[in-house]
Amino acid sequence: MFRKLGWIFGGLQPAYYLRHFILISPLPLIVLTHMPLTDMATHTVINWNQVQGFAFVAISWLIYPFSRFVYESVVNWIMGDNVLIANAFIWLIAKLVTMVLCFSFAVFLAPIAWIYIFWYFKFGDGKCDFNGDLQDRDGIITVECDD
Repeated sequence: MFRKLGWIFGGLQPAYYLRHFILISPLPLIVLTHMPLTDMATHTVINWNQVQGFAFVAISWLIYPFSRFVYESVVNWIMGDNVLIANAFIWLIAKLVTMVLCFSFAVFLAPIAWIYIFWYFKFGDGKCDFNGDLQDRDGIITVECDD
């Protein structure tokens, strides 16, 4: 069981995970710094809704790279090798919107990525264990077997 969890959570390249984790970092930091520390109505220090909000933001922050992986996989599947030429400002706005959407829906998109990564290592090209050479294929760690 722990080997399969290693496949799932270790399935993304560390550089890929770290890059997306750092790129999204300003958003949860802004959200967390603007969360009120006290409830204005009851003047209590912390209430349950604040704990839930903090937990949601923290979990979304940690699993965001997996949700971004799902988004990029779908876009790559739809677009193929096509190239779009667009205004840089419009592209930046679209990129920020997709980042916020992937962050907001990370709790729903990340399990899809985990299922895909598990399927990839169980039945796909990464079929053997972590005994071979690790290589990068679209952000997933792939394994070449010595068959």
